[in-house]
Amino acid sequence: MTTSADPAARIQELAAAITAHRAAYYDGAPKVSDFEYDQLEDELRTLLAEHPDLAPDPNPLEQVGAPAVLHAPVRHERPMLSLEKATTPEQVEAFMARFAGQRVVVMPKLDGLSLSVIYEGGRLVRAATRGDGTTGEDVTPIARVALDGVPEEIPSTTRIEIRGEAVMLRSTFAAYNAAHPDKPLVNPRNGAAGTLRQKDASKALDRRLAFFAFDIHPPVDTDLEAVLQELSLQTPDMAHADTAEEAVAAIRVIEKTRGDSDADLDGAVVRLANPEAYAAAGARANSPRGALAFKYPAEEKTTVLREDGRTLVFEVARDANKIDIRRAVEQLLGSKVSAVRTSLAHGKMKRQGRFFGRRSDWKKAYVTLREGEKLPEFLQGA
Repeated sequence: MTTSADPAARIQELAAAITAHRAAYYDGAPKVSDFEYDQLEDELRTLLAEHPDLAPDPNPLEQVGAPAVLHAPVRHERPMLSLEKATTPEQVEAFMARFAGQRVVVMPKLDGLSLSVIYEGGRLVRAATRGDGTTGEDVTPIARVALDGVPEEIPSTTRIEIRGEAVMLRSTFAAYNAAHPDKPLVNPRNGAAGTLRQKDASKALDRRLAFFAFDIHPPVDTDLEAVLQELSLQTPDMAHADTAEEAVAAIRVIEKTRGDSDADLDGAVVRLANPEAYAAAGARANSPRGALAFKYPAEEKTTVLREDGRTLVFEVARDANKIDIRRAVEQLLGSKVSAVRTSLAHGKMKRQGRFFGRRSDWKKAYVTLREGEKLPEFLQGA
């Protein structure tokens, strides 16, 4: 994308790019990595702080979630917001300083789709996706048959809203692709989105999802993890922290062990442990004040991909002598690839979004992965 030195023009360029990339992400065909997308948002946020009078209308920084509704629309009783992002320990320290003396929970930031689940008198009445943050999609029939962790009944006599993340576990993803080699899923998150978009709930039975609860409303004056588990709800692993040092240490533990998780993670969440305190903290235009999302940096690994008839299956394009390198790599890794660069026989290096290269020319692929994720054993380090 060409860039402009004029702040007004650059703000419009960034707003258009962010909107387009967000739409592509929710269509299951992201064109940039999470890191590159975050850079665009950060640049726009900085420019708007310097030039508030140039704010675009609509402003993509004030919008969250998917741009389109696929099922029956459901208007949320309270907005489903995105989380403020952090990438340094200093930002975690600043967050903890704003809530001095208050305990937090630190949990994995699961890479799935946020859901709102409503119970009345202890019985499940509705499940809906986040959508655009204000209006989502009704996915109750799917939740009843294919969403583990959403019980039909909970021990409650009142109306309760539970929010959480629906994910396709890596083990489910691998089993599905093994059973459907002709039409494999690209990654677990796309698989989860596809499950929730099924028009026929019975077709989702072999691509089950898991739901992990992380929020309750109305808020209660007790520990978040304890109250959710008392309601027989599954939660992410939550570590409690009373200081910034403890919170950062918990973030690092999640980072170091994320490759062993059965769910894809893209960071950690730091959140006030008391639901009433979290609600009392309020919200900004598009993010709650009582929580923070710590994003892990991407890690570049150099690998050699070998075709030996067993470990590498090519997606054949219109020209049978060409392969779609990015899709082949994603199928090998079982997850999204932030970037792919290829070293061709004539020595040129290209950074790829989607690139079709001849098999005879393809010697090495340089693959950018999220830090902590493991390469399959058959991808040997170069």
